[in-house]
Amino acid sequence: MLIAELINSCSNERVAHAALVSIGPAFANDVEHVAEARGLSAEAYAAEQVRSFAARVGEDGWRRLSDAMSGEDMPLLRGFRHIVECAMRRDAPSVVASPGRVAASPPCPPCGCENRV
Repeated sequence: MLIAELINSCSNERVAHAALVSIGPAFANDVEHVAEARGLSAEAYAAEQVRSFAARVGEDGWRRLSDAMSGEDMPLLRGFRHIVECAMRRDAPSVVASPGRVAASPPCPPCGCENRV
């Protein structure tokens, strides 16, 4: 299952780093900004958010992650981004709501993020 692969692989900081680079510098910079405020590297913050995702969400959160990944050319990267954006919206809403950053939208009730699928 792709979600299990996402959780298993992107929980590793080296894989999280590669995912951040693959998604692009704007997203990586946003993650770095949030991570630095917590005394972490971007890849450590992202990997931790992937590892802790299961504890933060219920069944509907898993469904939203699955929906976000469904039909994507790069589903693992899309799922990784969904998880990290969830965490960033929770941890630093001012970062993700700033102009040119992750678009703000109504919160996602199951996981508290603002990722609507």
